[in-house]
Amino acid sequence: MPHARSDLTRPLLIALALTGLGAGLAYWIIGMPPLLGAEDAAIGFRYARNLSDGHGIVFNPGGERVEGFTSMSWLFLSAGVYSLFGPSALEPVLAILSLAMTVFTLTIVLRLLHEEIPAGPGLWIGVVWLFGLAGFYFWSALSLMDVAPWAAGITAYTLLLHRALGEKPPPRGVLATVVVLLVLTRPESMLVVPAALLVAVLAYGPSRRLRAAAIEVLSSTALSVGALTAFRLAYFGVPLPNTYYVKVSPDALFRLRAGLTYLTDYLFAHPTAWLALVAAIGLLGARAVALLKRSDRAMYPLPTMAAGMIAVGFASVVYGGGDHYQGHRFLQAYLPLAALPLGAGLLWVQQQIALRRPGAAMPVMITILLVMAAGLPLDWTTFRDHDLRRQAYDVGLQGRFVGLTLNQAFEDGDPPELGLWMVGGAAYTYMGPVKDLLGLNWKAMGMSPGERKGPRDHAAFNLDVFWSAPPELMIPEPEAVLRGVRCVRSVLGGALHGLLTTPRFHAEFEPVRIRRADSEPLIAYARSDWLGAAPAVIEPLEWSYCNGGNGIG
Repeated sequence: MPHARSDLTRPLLIALALTGLGAGLAYWIIGMPPLLGAEDAAIGFRYARNLSDGHGIVFNPGGERVEGFTSMSWLFLSAGVYSLFGPSALEPVLAILSLAMTVFTLTIVLRLLHEEIPAGPGLWIGVVWLFGLAGFYFWSALSLMDVAPWAAGITAYTLLLHRALGEKPPPRGVLATVVVLLVLTRPESMLVVPAALLVAVLAYGPSRRLRAAAIEVLSSTALSVGALTAFRLAYFGVPLPNTYYVKVSPDALFRLRAGLTYLTDYLFAHPTAWLALVAAIGLLGARAVALLKRSDRAMYPLPTMAAGMIAVGFASVVYGGGDHYQGHRFLQAYLPLAALPLGAGLLWVQQQIALRRPGAAMPVMITILLVMAAGLPLDWTTFRDHDLRRQAYDVGLQGRFVGLTLNQAFEDGDPPELGLWMVGGAAYTYMGPVKDLLGLNWKAMGMSPGERKGPRDHAAFNLDVFWSAPPELMIPEPEAVLRGVRCVRSVLGGALHGLLTTPRFHAEFEPVRIRRADSEPLIAYARSDWLGAAPAVIEPLEWSYCNGGNGIG
């Protein structure tokens, strides 16, 4: 046991240093905003508040049951934090937990890297790779979304499969527990978890231990997916999260094109990723050739397993069509594992050079290490250029301000149903009912007919569904109103299908000014049949107000 602890001390210390430096640098680059999480994180916070307050898993108390979030485990964890520590501590506690999970992920990767490459440039090349993952530190440590538990789960799953196929398998039930947690954390686990077994066959070859691990993994996957699906059918009435119906296009070719573009964008934006890609493909290719030659000899089975896990994870992202956020959020959970094939691949290069020209091996490896280190500023510059501060943080902060403004306006009466498309921050602070115009918490909209070929993840809007139950008040774009734009012309590349310019919208809605004593007023759209009962702070405007350079015209 003392030896095991000492083996873990070095990876843990390096992981703590990397997390502190990486998260701190990412936080500094985005301008050190309040640590309230990304815009979409607040969607889960509203669900967590309602669950904690006894309303169930609903977006609106007393409203329809709709699974407008992605991670069931993150929801329950957030609701537990909300119940135990109160609303003011929700974001700080989740930030601490996210940092801890980030350290956990890096500690496992560094421990496995140390097992494969005990010393030398190969080990430090892996460390340099981990420090270069600027997007990982933002999405895992700072966004307060489900990237942190998903990355921790994927890395733990890789470790446990490796241990299960070795001489010291993990205690009985630990592997199954991690599988269940993965199923509860992300929907793509239904593909990633079983596919990892095929990767294990490739990396380690068939064996009695692999058969036993496969039985444990497949049975726990089947039971947990079956139980979760039964719960969804009984509680929500559908077998998959509403986020799937909203975001995933039924056109497989469209998804694949979008997903491949998403992946290639990452590769061309991050120069050091090409080294990791070549190493991963090399290991997988070498093992495939060995199997074709019926050779049982596995070169670097653990890094090969890690390379396969990355391939499986990336394939699931491509299949889903990628993501609308900048910063390649969906890839981040798998990228730390790339340190293993990268380190092993360069160790192999070092060994081959040493066989032919012993004196040249170390200078070559040090040169590669210096080249990778020189590429780090490019990776971090790419992260800076993604402008995640505006997209992920500022929109959420502005939305929270909108919600608080509306609470003040309707403090003496019943708040109206509010329609939004940037629903996170505003919905978390607004105490009235909220409708996501793109369908996240509106089942009829989320499951509306259509090919979902519009803006990525935001193409579910349907005019007929909207007019079947229009909200009483609409602020289509909180960010635009707070920039001082009079009226919103279009939303996210036409995601609302020109709704705001249609004659029917002009006939049934009116622009209004919502006053607040300590700030500029908000401009919104109110349903005409509701406007007559609106409080005095809601000032009707003529549509002519919207004409002109910033208006609808």
